[in-house]
Amino acid sequence: MKKGKAIIGAVGAILLMTLAGAVIAQSQKSAEELYQSALVMKEGRGDLEAAIKLFARILSEYPRDRAVTGKAQLQIGLCYEKLGEAKAQEAYNKVIAEFQDQPEVVKIAKERLAGLAKPAAAAGPASSGMVLRQVDLPDGKISPDGRWIAIGEYDSNLFLYEIATKKEIPLKRQKREADAIDLIWSVVWAPAGRA
Repeated sequence: MKKGKAIIGAVGAILLMTLAGAVIAQSQKSAEELYQSALVMKEGRGDLEAAIKLFARILSEYPRDRAVTGKAQLQIGLCYEKLGEAKAQEAYNKVIAEFQDQPEVVKIAKERLAGLAKPAAAAGPASSGMVLRQVDLPDGKISPDGRWIAIGEYDSNLFLYEIATKKEIPLKRQKREADAIDLIWSVVWAPAGRA
């Protein structure tokens, strides 16, 4: 009789462990299924707000499933980043702080944080590069060094216009208007920049 009770107890313990394992496997499957649903919401439907809610639900309902919760926290950051919200930085920092056991997820979060920091730095006064601005210049032929413009007026005058100072220097006065127009179009700049 003792032997029968021991066998029944062992079988009961095995069934209980099997049942517990099945419950754990079901919860892991559910976390992964919820994660996949959230991805479909984010990428398939483009509903980022609903996706954030589903990813947050994974974090609250399945906190022990570290592999899925780490990815879910990263996805929350990606959604906020697409929405242009500052909460993206907070979400990425949470990935870095809480999921050090998942190096790939942490690496992506660090890269995204660095990407968010670059536009702010580039917008500052220390940025360098080409600056475009509109300027009003008279019609004429620009010198090779870009310092002067040869211009003419219909009262038969030919001038050099200095772009930096906006100063006009008279060069030649023609007797007839037609001669001045011909003179303007016949100006040829020397390689040194002198007309």
